[in-house]
Amino acid sequence: MTDQSDLHSTPRMPLPIPAFSWMGTLSPLHLIPMGGLLLIALFAPIDVLDRFSYAKELTNWMTAKWPLLAVHANSTKHQQVALLVNCLTVAAVPVMAVVWFIQMTHNFPLLIKRSRLQSISIGQRLFVIFLGAPFFLFIIFTLVGLPGDPSWAKGFTTDRRIGMAVLNGIAIWLGSLSIGSWPFQIWMFIDALLYKLGN
Repeated sequence: MTDQSDLHSTPRMPLPIPAFSWMGTLSPLHLIPMGGLLLIALFAPIDVLDRFSYAKELTNWMTAKWPLLAVHANSTKHQQVALLVNCLTVAAVPVMAVVWFIQMTHNFPLLIKRSRLQSISIGQRLFVIFLGAPFFLFIIFTLVGLPGDPSWAKGFTTDRRIGMAVLNGIAIWLGSLSIGSWPFQIWMFIDALLYKLGN
């Protein structure tokens, strides 16, 4: 027999997915590639492209197709390392976007339930859909395509490897997340709109 109090109770918010689980936002599937990029940025020899032919072949192939990748690297004190890191960043984003897409596919039933109970406005959802991915892709463009650093952060990436490593790692994570989750953000927006209209 159904308890009458249950009929009028507020639905409980499902527990979030543990961040460090395989399907979480800080999954090893994300942290391992980002950690690898960090190690390369911090510890690769300054003449890494001269020492490792396969790294040079990769950067030559990518810069031949996208010369923009070399613009920022050429303005740094660690040009070969920066060029390799920039190329790996651009290459990693679509691969990790696929990982996010697979995770979102697996987590989607739970994400829909949480989305319906979250107080996120329609405007905020539209911002995520239409400005999220372009914004983070623009951030990646600024990391690889601008000569030098802006005046307020002069030397942060051009002189310091740690700055370059941190910003590229963040760009990979956010850029791939915004691209990989984009179809699901659209669906959650439609679902939230229909859910509000039906209640």
